[in-house]
Amino acid sequence: MPAYFIDCHCHVFTIADIPVYRSICQFLGKFDKFHKRLLFPFAGLILAGTDLEGQAADYEKFLRFFEHEPGENVLQLASEAHQCVDGADSPFGGRTIVLTPLVMDFDLNGEVNKLNAQVDRLTGAIAAAGLDGSRMKVLPFLGVDPRRTNALVRIDRYDSLKNRTSPVILGNGSFIGVKLYPPLGFHAAAHLDFYRGLAERQLPVTVHCQKDSFRLTSDADRYTDPANWERVMKDPAVRDLRINFAHFGGEDGVMETVRFRERGPNEDGGYLWSYDGIDRDTWTYRIIRLLKAYPNTYADVAAFDTGDPRAAAALVWLLHLDAAGEFKDEGDRPLADKLLWGTDYPMVLGDKETNYATIFNGFAAALRRRNHDYYEYPRELQVDADALLERMVAANPMRFLNV
Repeated sequence: MPAYFIDCHCHVFTIADIPVYRSICQFLGKFDKFHKRLLFPFAGLILAGTDLEGQAADYEKFLRFFEHEPGENVLQLASEAHQCVDGADSPFGGRTIVLTPLVMDFDLNGEVNKLNAQVDRLTGAIAAAGLDGSRMKVLPFLGVDPRRTNALVRIDRYDSLKNRTSPVILGNGSFIGVKLYPPLGFHAAAHLDFYRGLAERQLPVTVHCQKDSFRLTSDADRYTDPANWERVMKDPAVRDLRINFAHFGGEDGVMETVRFRERGPNEDGGYLWSYDGIDRDTWTYRIIRLLKAYPNTYADVAAFDTGDPRAAAALVWLLHLDAAGEFKDEGDRPLADKLLWGTDYPMVLGDKETNYATIFNGFAAALRRRNHDYYEYPRELQVDADALLERMVAANPMRFLNV
């Protein structure tokens, strides 16, 4: 079997796939960072009189991605991933790269009928990219809203989903799993029969699990809360479901979980912050309970802002504390065996200097950090960053994807 580098969370959709009217309506009521990015092209209409020219350069690469045709985006993502994996300092050179672009089913709350065309554009673009015979595999996840009366029937239209096949032998463009996105308007705990069907088919499922999100309902956080999945996973027919709680609660969830207290000023006038314990009533901690309690639960780190020093320190503290046995009362499964690499490309793109390598290398550097001027780090760190990265890009996603 070839060695792998797997990105479990990326996208190649374009502005043609977005329900523009409903998104703008939600944008006017909730200014989260993902709405700002997705609707930046229309911001001049919404925020008349606001000077946006100076901000546009910060989002140039992101905006150009959305105005591209899908084929251009597939090639851009594949090319940048190759350059990262085969870079001079990369330990992953020569590996087979697997990208799993996630399709979004916007139709019901978006009041559109776009899913079929989105799927056709994506699979057509992958087929036209000429990747067969290369070290690149692009195996998308099908977006499905479980409120559809024919949700499982829709999944069974795709032979690679109906008759579960190892990703090793799947061709480019074959669907490999299912994408769920509760912030579009459905309650995660309300569709047990659907989840039982997914578990029976042994399909990997990625579900959005972060507060600051693109949304099409004002109740998004209530629908998306991982506490809903704590109830779902207790069902005996669902407990073995292969599920990825995408974003691990986000960097905000990680920072809420790991508390720091202000210790005092340092020499440059900044403040030192000391580790001050764990808050067990956060989205990220609820995900930790799910990861440690069930055999096939995972969490990707897509869009994690490692440029925030507090977020980076908090993530290292979580991994260190887990390795030291702090969370053993939740289960005996190590977090290091449950985390997945994911970029959320292109949602993390900014100016022209941002690319796949800067995203991955920034995350790797954050994991390798052992100290910071402002935030305390563990003195005897229990985290081997390079070994963890290896698990996140290969062994863990291979189990999640059922390779």
